[in-house]
Amino acid sequence: MPQKVILGGRTVLLNKSWLLPENESIFVEFEDEDGDSVKIRIEVLTSENNEKNEKPKAALEIDNEEDVAVITFINWNQPFGNSTAKPIAFAVADDGRIELSFLANIAKISSLYRVEFQVMSVVKNELT
Repeated sequence: MPQKVILGGRTVLLNKSWLLPENESIFVEFEDEDGDSVKIRIEVLTSENNEKNEKPKAALEIDNEEDVAVITFINWNQPFGNSTAKPIAFAVADDGRIELSFLANIAKISSLYRVEFQVMSVVKNELT
């Protein structure tokens, strides 16, 4: 029997952990509750900072390329990890009722990233 997990009114669709070598990306495809395909590419990049005394700040970019959500984590390179503080929306159904969001924790260990990633869905009317 498939497991159903609800966190704060959100249904967990995907909860995975991967080891990602530097300069590579993760592509994951899965089905939502309606059987529709969800495609995500996860990238982890480190930017070079010109100021030697200043530590580069962690940033996050979300884009869409041909029905693939591209989520890029920039400077998430701490050995104990950087985490999202709350669910971050990255997609909304055509009718606007269902929203997809994610939580993430990324840690850098030598030349390898440990990526923990969770995708959730919520019916927006249920939030209020």
